Amino acid sequence: MPQATTIDEVLLQLDVIIDAARAENSALGYFAYVYRRTTAAVKEAIRAGRFADNERMEVFDVSFANLYLEAYEQYHCGDPCSASWQLAFDAGKEQKALLQHVLLGMNAHINLDLGIAAGSLMAGKDLNDLEADFRLVNYILQEIIEELQERVARASPVFTWFDRLGKDRDEHLLDFSMRAAREQAWVVAHQVWAAGDDSSVVISRTDENVARFGGRVNQPRTRVGRWLWRGMALTEGGSIGGNIDRLRLK
Repeated sequence: MPQATTIDEVLLQLDVIIDAARAENSALGYFAYVYRRTTAAVKEAIRAGRFADNERMEVFDVSFANLYLEAYEQYHCGDPCSASWQLAFDAGKEQKALLQHVLLGMNAHINLDLGIAAGSLMAGKDLNDLEADFRLVNYILQEIIEELQERVARASPVFTWFDRLGKDRDEHLLDFSMRAAREQAWVVAHQVWAAGDDSSVVISRTDENVARFGGRVNQPRTRVGRWLWRGMALTEGGSIGGNIDRLRLK
């Protein structure tokens, strides 16, 4: 796939990935769908002029997306990609809970890619000029958390059960996971930006740390944690393609 140059091109390429995942019954479609929905929300905010610099925000969002699209292409061509994405993509071949697949994708794309995209975009400029728009995305994501929660619940009965039992604590989980990851990404952005031409060292070290954290999501250290993920996966049943359809259903 050629690199995207606009958000509309990003959305089209994500549709290709989601359609392929549905056809192949691949769990990689779960994260791709959630990412497409959040990207569409950012596009809507740019079109509405909500950012201080809307043109820069589109460039930023596209460069961020291209890191995922490039990693996806590398993996499927048998070429090396980051350890964080390797872990997430490999897990896509395994039976895991829908939410677990989403968190693994978020771990690689937000904890690693987002900081790289922000630090690289502002090379030679004042990184702090980006901060207000960077943080505004947090609020935009909060605006669609309830919708995402409802979509995930269509395919994950246990997710729905936790929703009823915990009175929307699952919404807090999704919201917290995104916000915590983006806070860490801002730290990485400063490190990448400050390193300048030596940023590859920072990126490599960050990738190792992010992959290590992803490993704990992929395979929890405690028996209870492993049991909870396994139980959630077993209740989701049906085909992955069918679950992707449930996520996309309007």
